[in-house]
Order: sequence, then C-alpha cells, then structure tokens
Amino acid sequence: MEKLLRGDQIFTEVGVVENGYVLISDKNIKKIGLNDDDGTEEYEEIIIPDSYILPGFIDLHIHGFLDIDVTECNVSDLERLSFELSKHGVVGFLPSLISASSDVIIEQVNKIRSIVGTKDGGARILGVHLEGPWLHYERRGAHPQQWVRNPEKSEVKKIIRETKDIVKSVTFSPEIENAVWLTEVLSHAGIVPIMGHTNATYEQAQRVILAGARHVTHMFNAMLGFRENKNELGTIEPGIEAAIFNHDSVTVELIPSPTFVSYPLIELVWKLKGPDKVILVTDAGRGTGFPEGYVMEFQDGRKAAVRKDALRLIEDGPLHNALLGNIHTLNVGIKNLARHLNIPLYTALKTVSLNPARVLGLQKSHGSLMPGKRADIVVTDRELNILMTIIHGEIVYRSAKSKD
Repeated sequence: MEKLLRGDQIFTEVGVVENGYVLISDKNIKKIGLNDDDGTEEYEEIIIPDSYILPGFIDLHIHGFLDIDVTECNVSDLERLSFELSKHGVVGFLPSLISASSDVIIEQVNKIRSIVGTKDGGARILGVHLEGPWLHYERRGAHPQQWVRNPEKSEVKKIIRETKDIVKSVTFSPEIENAVWLTEVLSHAGIVPIMGHTNATYEQAQRVILAGARHVTHMFNAMLGFRENKNELGTIEPGIEAAIFNHDSVTVELIPSPTFVSYPLIELVWKLKGPDKVILVTDAGRGTGFPEGYVMEFQDGRKAAVRKDALRLIEDGPLHNALLGNIHTLNVGIKNLARHLNIPLYTALKTVSLNPARVLGLQKSHGSLMPGKRADIVVTDRELNILMTIIHGEIVYRSAKSKD
C-alpha cells in the first residue's frame, strides 16, 4: 500500500511546502502536494505533528560509530553500522577506510561489497571511500605511520583492479610522488580523486586539479595552506587553499564542529565556494555515540578516547591528544551551520543531501525530495532531532516520540 506522509514543512528541491504531504509509491516519491488536494487514493497515512520532512542525509566520509571501525570490522558490524546511522537520519553513506596494507584494504572492501544491496533496514552503502594510503607523511594525522606511503604504480593498479566496482573516491596528498598520474588513473576508473592530508603548494594542487581532482577532504584539517614566502620577506605564498578557492569545479568537505574548523573559517568557505560546493561530513569513527571518557584500543595497538568534544589519540609521544575524529552526527552539523552562519535551513540542507549526491553522480535519483526520486526521507522535530527515517520507501527507524 502507498504511504502518505504529512508534515508542517516539506523541504523539496524547489522550495518549502507548508502543511503538505509526500505520497510514496513503489519505493519512490509519487507526489508532493498540499493537504487539501490529496485526492481519493488509498494509502497508509502517517501524521507527525510539529515536524519537518527533509531529504535523507548522505555522509561521504565516515570511519565508524560506537564500537565499530570500518577498517577493522566484520560483515555483521557493517550491517549494525547501517542501522545505527539510520537513527541519525543517514540514508546513504561511504564507509571510509584509513591507510593500511593493500591486502587489508582489498579484504575490507570485499566485506563491504558482500552486503551492498542484500540487506534492508538501514542506511544504504553507496560505495567505499579510501582515505589513504597515499598520503604525505607529515600530514598523516591519525593514520598509522607504517602504512602511509607513495603510490607505487603496481600497487595502485592492483587495488583499482580489485575494487573499482565499489570504490567511489580516494583521498591522496597532491604533493606526493606520482600524484598527477594517480589522479588520472583514478579519474579514468570512474573514481573521484580527492585532495587531502597535505602540505601542497599552489602549483602542486593546481597540477592535480587540472588532471581531474575535484573534491577536498575535511578542509582546514591536516592541511597546510598559506605560508611565508622565503624569497620575499614579509609576503605570503599561496597554498592549496588558494587553488581550491580559485577553481569553481572543486567541492569542499567540512566537519561542522568548532573543534575541527572555527566558524569564521567555515563562513569564509561558504562565501568563497557557495552553498552548492560545500559538503558536510562527520568523519566520525569508532567511539562516536559513546560518552566522555570512553577509551578504546585499535588492532594496531593505538589507543584513543572520547575527550573534549572529539575522539583523541592517547600516546606518550607528540601526537598525544591529537584529533582522530569527530563525534557529532550530521543533524547536529546542519543545526550548527544554519545557526552560526545565519543561513536558512533549506539552504543548509543541500550540504548533506543534494551536494553529496552530485559528487557521486547520483543527483537524478538521490539527494532531494521530488516526484520520481527515491523515497529517502527524514522526519525531524523543529530542533532537528530525528523522529523517523524512511529509506527506499520503507520506515527503517521511528523514535518513541514520533509514536506518541
């Protein structure tokens, strides 16, 4: 039976509908209309008072949640991850692997591939994001130092050959050896080349952008930009940020937490790139969803804790307390963006729906509420707390509050 979902405000691709409905049929959106013109069709009616009906969220960069780490987990963990994310309004995501051996990367990608399209009841896996292993050593951040390396052509070809059907994006440092070649190979394989974890100069970034790089991993994190010009005292050399801002084709990821990026910098990106080129990501990892003080240990022996609004490294060396990952969900990120930049919620929503869908080339079927598109829908209260998540027309999560 068709479902008819009523809400106070419906945030469609072309505007906000007041006191309207969304009619869902055969897993897609059949019609969006006003409450006084829903006709005589038979349907299951769902009414949630004081609610927003929003496009479902898409997270292009997430490493884990609770006790789950994508780089180390098993298939049942991935299924559990999908369901947990749906509780937070996520309808689609890219599980993101950090730097590891080529064998581990291929093994984990195979696990992810094995459940794509086989399970309902949670956020859909839209592909895989490889963050590394081809990163600059000095800007590796939380990546294990033994697995950060330059791209050897034989290894790159092997990983692409084994994974190109499901890997959708790869983050690499533009200044490393063979970076232009890597960009071209990824582009030819239909994989989005992403710049990140970098000390790149303007010229180094420019080369990979011209070769096909068109996206940036967590802007302003693990990234060195403008720097003093050693040849001209008192002047500044442009870095990768200048190249990013000067190329309209490049989209930008932001972690919408002041712990990672200050609001003045977020505002700068918003003004220079515009609302269609900014994508919010969680970059969440194992530990997200646990309380302050939670401590965990990874298989490689590293330890981390939830501390001071982030996941942080525990060690005796200089990286003690370094940021490992964000612990906020996308609905919190949207709220932060809209409130602190004083922008309409309608505009902010693009950063977690239509914009990430465009990066993946899925904008014709995903990323917004329009007739004919997939019925991937989130219902929230006015504070953006998740009340219901609908994925491909099926209710996969419903909060206790929405049942009252």
